Amino acid sequence: MPWWKELQDKYRAQGLVIVGISEDSSVNDVRNFLAKSPVNYQIVWDDQSLQSSYGTPFGMPTTLFINRQGKITQRVIGLEGKPELEKAVAGIL
Repeated sequence: MPWWKELQDKYRAQGLVIVGISEDSSVNDVRNFLAKSPVNYQIVWDDQSLQSSYGTPFGMPTTLFINRQGKITQRVIGLEGKPELEKAVAGIL
């Protein structure tokens, strides 16, 4: 999550929008987590509706890179290093 915070700050002016999706048991779990660990991007709680639109993750974390037209350009299952994430972000901007 710290890398996403850095990337959001670095590329915000270029139009980057990061949305974190939580699959916690309840929205209160998400709120409690964010109260202790705030982020500079939107976090939403998924009640399975996002999965019906973008597909069920095959591992955690799953990262989707979605371009300005709403097309998934890359799907990453598992952890990536910061250089790989930044390259993918640059590819959609």
